[in-house]
Amino acid sequence: TAFVGDLALMGRLADALSSSGVKLVLFSNSAGCALYQFDSRFDGRVVVKKERGIGKARSIFKIAKQIRNENLDVLLVAHESLTSHLIAFLSRVPRRLAFQGPFARVFRFEANVVPSSCHTSEKYLALARSLVTHDVIKNSRLSLQGDSSLKRFRSRFSELIDGTDQRFFICSPGSVWQ
Repeated sequence: TAFVGDLALMGRLADALSSSGVKLVLFSNSAGCALYQFDSRFDGRVVVKKERGIGKARSIFKIAKQIRNENLDVLLVAHESLTSHLIAFLSRVPRRLAFQGPFARVFRFEANVVPSSCHTSEKYLALARSLVTHDVIKNSRLSLQGDSSLKRFRSRFSELIDGTDQRFFICSPGSVWQ
């Protein structure tokens, strides 16, 4: 249930896992599932909703059940909140990977040490270290797979995009992050 920018930066992790033949199921808020809606690297997307206030406890158990219903072997916890770790613990997935920290210790997850200076996409990719080869990690790409709306964007703003490789970037001045 991270911000959409964080979810986009998980594209490199998705690329590494998918290219290794791992079946991927994304558990995210509606924005995250929409971001990866047309991404063939994902075998499934499950919209989860963390409630606030009095409904939060109920939503924690509901999300844990949604995860449990997928019968996963491994769960990567890329969100560093207590709530996300609690949900992962309650999901009863046999193998849970997270970043090293107090919540990973408390819930006895396999913890990945990641230098604080590394880029966020590298940090997310580190969760896959024990699941894929070093070459797969090295060759993974940060990418999103679009649909026809991406094609429409490219055709409408073709003068802004280099015609040879059609790469572009988008700024989000309303973002919560700098």
